[in-house]
Amino acid sequence: MANKPTNDFSNYKSINIELKGNEGDTIYIVIKDDTDPDDGSQTQVPITLTNDWKTHSIDLKEFETANLKNLFLVCGFIFFNQELEFQLKSIEYLN
Repeated sequence: MANKPTNDFSNYKSINIELKGNEGDTIYIVIKDDTDPDDGSQTQVPITLTNDWKTHSIDLKEFETANLKNLFLVCGFIFFNQELEFQLKSIEYLN
């Protein structure tokens, strides 16, 4: 495995993501550390979209497979077997 650049996010407790999309569509938020395999096995936290801007607050403890001391991917989005449109306004880590 190649060395991946990481950052320490262990001082943070949650992530706020402000977005909107088609009412009822679901996207999955992921974060990964440098040891998570690239096979989709990392924790995926679902978010149901709304037509209006909404801030979703996620406790970082929900990302069970991510070692916050060695984050490689600090926020990613997954949608399964569907075309999906959404707009992202902000991502903020909070401690």
